[in-house]
Amino acid sequence: MLNNDAHADAIIGNLLSERSSPAPVVVKDADSFPEAVPNTGANRIKFSCTVFSPNENCSIQSVRALMGHTATFQDVYLRSDPRCTLPSGEGRYTGSLLVDSLADCGTYWTPLRAEDSIGMQGQGMTRFKVVFHRPDDFPSIGSPEFKTLLERAGNSNFAPGNAIQVLDDGPAALAKRMELIEQATRQINLQSYTFDKDAAQGALMELLLKKAKQGVEVNIILNAGSQLPTSPSGALRLELDELVGKWLESAEKKLSTNKSGEFVVKNFLSKSPGRGVNLILVSSNDLAQRHNARKGPPDHWLARVLEDKGVISPDRSPPEDIREIFKGPGGLPALPLLDHAVHEKILVVDGAKAIVGGRNLEDQYFDVWTDLDLYLEGPVVDQIQGGFLVNYRELGRTNPEVRPSMDLTVRNQVTGSQEAMFVQSKPWDKDYAALYALIQSIRASEKSLYITSQYLSLSQSLLCDAIMDAARRGVDVRILTNSYETSSQLYFSAGYFISLNNMQDLLDAGARIYTVNGKPGDKAAPYCHSKEYLFDSKMAAVGSFNLSLRSSYIESENLTFMDDAAICLDREEAFLQRVKNLATEITAGDLAQQKIKYKNRLEIAWYLDLLF
Repeated sequence: MLNNDAHADAIIGNLLSERSSPAPVVVKDADSFPEAVPNTGANRIKFSCTVFSPNENCSIQSVRALMGHTATFQDVYLRSDPRCTLPSGEGRYTGSLLVDSLADCGTYWTPLRAEDSIGMQGQGMTRFKVVFHRPDDFPSIGSPEFKTLLERAGNSNFAPGNAIQVLDDGPAALAKRMELIEQATRQINLQSYTFDKDAAQGALMELLLKKAKQGVEVNIILNAGSQLPTSPSGALRLELDELVGKWLESAEKKLSTNKSGEFVVKNFLSKSPGRGVNLILVSSNDLAQRHNARKGPPDHWLARVLEDKGVISPDRSPPEDIREIFKGPGGLPALPLLDHAVHEKILVVDGAKAIVGGRNLEDQYFDVWTDLDLYLEGPVVDQIQGGFLVNYRELGRTNPEVRPSMDLTVRNQVTGSQEAMFVQSKPWDKDYAALYALIQSIRASEKSLYITSQYLSLSQSLLCDAIMDAARRGVDVRILTNSYETSSQLYFSAGYFISLNNMQDLLDAGARIYTVNGKPGDKAAPYCHSKEYLFDSKMAAVGSFNLSLRSSYIESENLTFMDDAAICLDREEAFLQRVKNLATEITAGDLAQQKIKYKNRLEIAWYLDLLF
C-alpha cells in the first residue's frame, strides 16, 4: 500500500512539474498581405498574427517578422493593436515592410516569431511574393537623377576628368602592365584571381621582384583554396608550391605560414633594403567566418534557386535538415567549390595609374583568349587605389604577419575629359553593390543593352529578371557568349551547357543570344573571357563581373562605369561587328536541337550553376 501511495505521489509530482515547466509561446493566424508586390520601392507588405503565452505571470516582449536572410530587408518588429491586446501584451500584432526596389523576386517564407518575458519563443509562418517591375518614372541613362540613383546603388560616385584607354588587344594589355610596373617608384598594388609563375615567360614575376629589390612596396592579393578546377577562370594554376619556391629562391628568406584554416599569408623580403613583397593568399575559410555562418534558412536568392531546381518545394518552407547544413555563402554548404572567393583584377602603380578588367595573370589571357581591360588615369584612380587598400587591410587583418601597406593617396588631378565610377562588391559582408549598380543600369536602359560574358549562369535571379524585363519592354537586348567549340577548349564545355540551360527564358522574353564561332578542335577560335555591358549608346561598364550567380552573390567583383558616349559608341560598334562576323545567333529552333543533342549533359549541368 505504501508503495502504491509513493507511486501515485511520483505521478502527481511529475504532472505538476510538467505543468510548471515553461511552454513555447503560441503564434496563431500568421498572415501577410497582399500576396504579391512589385519591387518598385513604393510598396509594403503587411504582417499580422495573434500571440499569447501559456506561462503564468508572463508578458509578451517582442513579435517580429524575420527577414535577415534577405539581401535588402531587416527584421520587422510588429506592434500590438491596443484594441485587441491584453495588459500582458497578449493579443493581435501588426507591422509592415517596405519592399526595396532591389529586392530579389520569388516567394518569401517569413517566420513571425514571438518571445515572452521568460525567454520562451514561438513562431508562425507566412509567405508573400515579390515580382520584378520597373517603375514607370525610372530615370534614363545619363540623367542627373539616374547618376544619383546609380551612385547610391554602387556605393560610389562618378569622378570627372579621367583619361581612359580600352585595352582590347592582349599583347598591348600585357605590355601596358609591364610598362606601369617598370615605372613604379613607391608602390605596386596587384590583385588577381590567378597568377601563373610562367606568365610572359616569367618576366612579369621577375619584374615584380626587381621592383621590390629597388625598394618599391609590392602588395599582392591572390585567391587560394576556393577556386574551381573545372571553371575556365578558376583553377589555381599558379602551382602554389613552385610559385612560393620561386619567390623564396629570389628572396632567400624563410617562409612563414599561420595555422591551417585561416588566411595563409606569406611575406617575402628581398636581399636589398626595402619593404619587399607582401603576398596575401585569401582563404575561403576566413571569408566564411566574415560571413558569420549561421543557422536558419538560406538567403532568399539561394532558396529561389533551390526551389527552381526542385531541392526545396515551393509549397512549404525549407525543411529543418536543409536549413541546418546551409552555412556557407548565402546558406550554401560550406564546401570549397561553393565557397566565397575574391575575383577582382586590379593593378595600381604609385596610386596614380591603374588597370582593371577581366584578365588574370596567365598567358592565355594575353595571347589566345579575347578579354578586356581598362587603363585609367585621373580622379577615378583614387577610388581604385582606395578599393585595393581596403581589400588589403580587411583581408590581412586576421594575420599578424601581414605588414601594413603604405596609405598612398595621391588625390589625382584632372587628366582627361571622361567621367567614371569604380564599384566593388563583397558578398560575405552582404555588399552587393556591383550587382545593384548593374540592375539599376539595366532598368534605366530604354534603347539598347549589349552584354559580353563568358557564360550565362543566371538561373532564377534578380539579374536575369532585369534583363528579361528590358527585353519585354522593347529594349534591343543582345548577349554574346561562348559556343560549344570555344568552350570545349576548357573543361569539357561545362560552362556552355550551363549557358544552354539558362537561354530559354531569355529568348522567350525577346533577348537575342550569340555564340562565338568555332570548329571542333579548333584552337584558333578564341575563348571569350570579356565582361562588358553597354547601355543605350551612352554608358559602358567593364570589369570582372560575369552573368552568373557567383558574380552576383558569392565572389567579390568590380566594375568601372564610364559615362562617356564616345567610348560606348566605339564599344558598341566593336560588339555589333563581332556578332555579325564572328558569331552565330541562337534561335529557339537551335536551342531545341541542342537540348535534344546534349540532353544528358544538360541534366547534369542544371545543378552546376553555383560553381560558375
